[in-house]
Amino acid sequence: MAFDKVEELQAVVLAAGASSPLEELISTPKSLLSVGRYPLIYYPLKWLQNNGFRRVLLVVSESTHQEISVAVSATSEIDIEIDYVTVPDDDDFGTADSIRTLHNKQKLHSDLLIIPCDIICDLNLQDVANVFRIHDASLAAVYHKTMSNENVIPGTKTKKQHDREIIGLEPVSNRLILSTSEADIDEYLEIRRYLLTRYPRISLRASLEDCHIYLLKKWVLDYLLADPNIGTVRSELIPKLIKKQHQSRSIDFELSNGRFAPSEQGHHADTDHLNRIAAEDNLDVLAREMSFFTDHNGDMEDPYFGNSIRCFAYVAPDESTCLRVKSVASFCEVNRQASKILQQLHPAKPGETKQTLSQIYTSANVHGKALVGQDSLIGEMTKIGEKVSVKRSVIGRNCTIGERSKITMSVIMDDVVIGEGCHIQGSIICSQAHIKLNAELKDCLVGQGYEVSEGSKFANDTLTDEDRLIEI
Repeated sequence: MAFDKVEELQAVVLAAGASSPLEELISTPKSLLSVGRYPLIYYPLKWLQNNGFRRVLLVVSESTHQEISVAVSATSEIDIEIDYVTVPDDDDFGTADSIRTLHNKQKLHSDLLIIPCDIICDLNLQDVANVFRIHDASLAAVYHKTMSNENVIPGTKTKKQHDREIIGLEPVSNRLILSTSEADIDEYLEIRRYLLTRYPRISLRASLEDCHIYLLKKWVLDYLLADPNIGTVRSELIPKLIKKQHQSRSIDFELSNGRFAPSEQGHHADTDHLNRIAAEDNLDVLAREMSFFTDHNGDMEDPYFGNSIRCFAYVAPDESTCLRVKSVASFCEVNRQASKILQQLHPAKPGETKQTLSQIYTSANVHGKALVGQDSLIGEMTKIGEKVSVKRSVIGRNCTIGERSKITMSVIMDDVVIGEGCHIQGSIICSQAHIKLNAELKDCLVGQGYEVSEGSKFANDTLTDEDRLIEI
């Protein structure tokens, strides 16, 4: 089914202002970082196309519009109508401001599907949309199991930050009851009394990651327009919706019946305006109240406790792919899985057998005695010398790999020259870098155009022109 045939959902891809995990190494915009054999922006567009979308609003910054447009046009496999919307190059211009810009340019007319430019996903969007439809939700957010940290992260070692998100779900319906950051918790997690009364069972999850894929009701846009202080969708709008949902519509009844303690009543004063914007059609409310439907057990309360704002989570299956390229670790991981991901994004057409994508471009020159693993990708016009070994790695276009070199679990970008006898493991080599004879790199980041001297050895280092390096 094509969602936009009936204009049920409008797809919005946010590709402006996203900082790159490799911004200190290479000047390429995040959306154009190479993953496998395509720029990163290819993956959300291809995913939308596979799920039946034929039109998409692509939000880009003024400085990257031309570059992104050329890159997308060069990808013949993207057969989707793209409406580019430019926003200013301003660090203070947030994602919520981008949504307001879409409104001001009269681009929005239905419920929204908002996704980031850095998502690589194979989910069936119908499953996510069904959660949104069944509960007539204000928000449906996609969560996926957090990426394993077993693999070594290349570059200089840094202290781990506690940035996990902790969410509370109603176990049966997956209603999103609460959301908070681990960094915001001092000693213990506080849960308000009225939430525990309504939801005696709350499943607290710290192993799920917000994929930044949101289905939002059209009225949420009205709320954004009414409150210009909301700057970002993820950090400000979503937490506010999750918090305010429990106070929506039935608030007057709750207060008049003393259901909230005096200390809690002040939290509802600013909810009235949101209630008016989110008010449901009286006929819909009456139909639900007269039916036998309920989303919870153990009491005689109305469905959804009478809330007009309802937030739900779709938890992606563990076997699915749903990764965001937001860090060096995730950039490495998606490239290690690039061969598998590309197979998933190119399903067989009806009546055809599953497509097998070539791991080596026909224009690449691979020596007959070179060994290239099935889980590696070789770019066009790249030369692979005799007795070279490539395993679980991605090598870009126009690269030269010298004889007897070994490359394992690494990302080699475009126009890189690697001399003979080099050993490269778990590293990212940015474009136009030159690795000279017999150099050894383990878990390193090499910046754009950097030259690694002959016979040098580095481990867990970040190599850029600004660094003064000591060979070991």
